[in-house]
Amino acid sequence: MHIRFLKCLATEGWYNRAMNRFAGKTTLITGATRGIGRAAAEEFAKNGANVVVNYCNTSDEVAQAFVEELAAKYHVTTLACKADVSDDAAVQNMLERVKQEFSALDILVNNAGIVIDKEFSEHTREDFDAIYRTNVYGTYLVSKLFGEMIMETSGGGAIVNMSSAAGMFDFWPDNIDYAGSKAAIASITRDLAVKFAPHIRVNAVALGWADTDMNKDLPADVVADANSKFLLGRMARPEEIAKCIAFLASNDASFVNGAVLVADGGRF
Repeated sequence: MHIRFLKCLATEGWYNRAMNRFAGKTTLITGATRGIGRAAAEEFAKNGANVVVNYCNTSDEVAQAFVEELAAKYHVTTLACKADVSDDAAVQNMLERVKQEFSALDILVNNAGIVIDKEFSEHTREDFDAIYRTNVYGTYLVSKLFGEMIMETSGGGAIVNMSSAAGMFDFWPDNIDYAGSKAAIASITRDLAVKFAPHIRVNAVALGWADTDMNKDLPADVVADANSKFLLGRMARPEEIAKCIAFLASNDASFVNGAVLVADGGRF
């Protein structure tokens, strides 16, 4: 009886430590009201982190309802911050607000990104500008200001960027601007790892296709063709990618820096 009881206590203690690996930490996730960003916010909150949910195109009501849901469900402190990640003043104001609310920020997840689905010949200068402004400059800008904030406060932290297999292995001319932006993010990740070492670890996740709102309107034949090329035969679930993000941000990856973790289900 006593032995079984002690085993239960040990198991419970392990579980509590595992589920609170971000306790006392504050995480900012950009583009966090849907898809991968929303799943990441849930994953960090579930693991004890205070969570700042950044959004831009979602309504204030939807964003506020989400952070209230996280706070009630996981008993963490949450904050919704509206800001265009490509706008210098907006990002600066967002980080100032985070600093006021939490004193310090420990983890940044650069998830905000856009894609414009068009035929190859129909892509315009405006399309390229919009995608690179959000995906590439946004990642650089938020990381830069986060780095400055870290050095002023805690002195250590982690950044996880969202790259894509589209920028590494896939050949999809109709998304040439999106793929190029994600390849740039992989390069930015390595450069930031050098710039911020040894104080901030910077890594990226290169995901394949995921079952998110971004892909919900794809033709069935396109989805079937894509799935046939994955060794796992399906798209990723958002929560699966969220776990990859959390791993790279955690102490479990304390010696991982400047890496791009490929999470695409394997491919032929």
